[in-house]
Amino acid sequence: MKTYFHYFLALGMLITGSVNTLSTKWADQQCAVGAYGDHKHLFVHPFVQSAGMFLGEALCLVAFLLLIWRAAATKTPLDRAKPFNRLLLAIPAAHDMCATSVMYIGLALTTASAFQMLRGSVVIFTALFSVIFLKRKQYLFHWIGVVLVALGCVCVGVAGLVSTNKAQQDDYPNMTIGNIIIIVAQIIVASQMVIEERLVSGFDIPALEVVGFEGLWGMILLSLALIAMFYIPKPAVFCPTVEGNCGAKCNMDHFEDPIDAFAQMGNNVIIPIATLGNVLSIAGFNFFGISVTKHLNAATRMVLDSVRTIVIWAVSVAVGWDVIHLDDPGFWTQLAGFFILLLGTVVYNSIVRIPYVWYPEEDAATKATAINAGGMGDEMEGGLLEGDALAGEPVGAESPAFGLAGQSAFANTPSGVMGRASLIKKR
Repeated sequence: MKTYFHYFLALGMLITGSVNTLSTKWADQQCAVGAYGDHKHLFVHPFVQSAGMFLGEALCLVAFLLLIWRAAATKTPLDRAKPFNRLLLAIPAAHDMCATSVMYIGLALTTASAFQMLRGSVVIFTALFSVIFLKRKQYLFHWIGVVLVALGCVCVGVAGLVSTNKAQQDDYPNMTIGNIIIIVAQIIVASQMVIEERLVSGFDIPALEVVGFEGLWGMILLSLALIAMFYIPKPAVFCPTVEGNCGAKCNMDHFEDPIDAFAQMGNNVIIPIATLGNVLSIAGFNFFGISVTKHLNAATRMVLDSVRTIVIWAVSVAVGWDVIHLDDPGFWTQLAGFFILLLGTVVYNSIVRIPYVWYPEEDAATKATAINAGGMGDEMEGGLLEGDALAGEPVGAESPAFGLAGQSAFANTPSGVMGRASLIKKR
C-alpha cells in the first residue's frame, strides 16, 4: 500500500530530475559579458556544467558519511564485508566525465525535450554491449524493444529536418549535429555501465557511496582536463547559434574557459542560480532515485523518468523554448518518436508484454512452483536497494531494470543482473 511518503519520494524524483535538465538549459540560454572585453555572449560552458554535476554527485558522499555518523551514534551494526578499492571508481568516473560533457555540448545545440528523449537510445548500446562484452543473452522481446527505441530516436532526430518552424531553425541551426552528439554520448554511457559491472560485481558497496566517490573522482579528473581545454580553440560547430540575441555566439578562443564562465556568472545572476539548481538537483535526483527503487520498485522509477520527459517538454513550451505549431510536421514527428521510444523501453523491460512472445521467467516461475510444491521453501524476491542503505548488497544482485533516460541496461529479464552504480544514476 502506497503512503504519502511514497508519493513524496516519487514527486521528489520527478521534480529534481526535471530541474536538472531544465536548469542546465536555462543557463545555456543566458547572455552575459565574460572575462574578455565588454561584449555579451552566450553561456556555452558544458564542461563547467559537468563539474557542477560531479559536485552534486559528490554531495551524495557527504550524505553517506552523515548516515555512517548516525549509525555509529545509534550503535547500528554495519555489514562492510569484502573491501573494495574506491580509487577504481575513477575509471567509470572518467567515462562519466566524457559522457556528461558531450551530452551538455549536444544540449546547447538542441532542445531540452529532444535531449531528454534521445538519451533513451542508451538501451540500444547497452543491449549490444551486454552481448559482446558481458556474454549475456538477449531474447526476442529485448530486440523488439531495441528496434522500437532505434525507430523512436530516428523520428526525434529527423524532426528538426522536416520541421517548418522557422523560429526553431534560427535558434538551433545545428540541431541535427546536437542530436547526433547526444546519441554518441550514450555509447560512452553504455561502456561506463560495462566497466562498472566488471569492477564492482560481487562487492558490498552502498549506492550513495558509489555515486559520491564517482563524483569526487570526476571533479578531480575534470579539473585537470579543464587546464588542457583552456589552450584548445573551440570548434565553431559547438556554438549554438549564428548570432542569437547576444551579438556574438560564444567565446571561440578556448574549448572550455572556466575564467570566462565565472566572469559571466558574476555578470548575470541567472547563471549561478541555474548552476546551483543543476548541482542540488543532481544530488536530490540520486537520493530520491535510490529511495524510489528501495521503497517502491525500479519499474516505478522508469515510469517517473518517462513522465520527466513530458514535464521537460511541457515546461519548455510554457517558457517559449519550444514552440508548437500543429501544422508543423516536425512536431508530430517528434511526438511520434517519443511514444515509440516509450513503447520500446517498456517492451524491453517487459512491462508491456507482446502476445505469443516467450519470456524466460515463465520457465523460472514453473521451476519455482515445482520447488515450493516439494517443500523446498519460497522463492526470494527483492530489489537491489531493499536492504539497509549503508550496508548495501552485493553489486550484481538481482534487480529490476529500467529507464528511458539511461537506467535500462544489462538485464536479461526484468530481474536481470546489473551493477548498482549503473542502476541508481544519473542525470
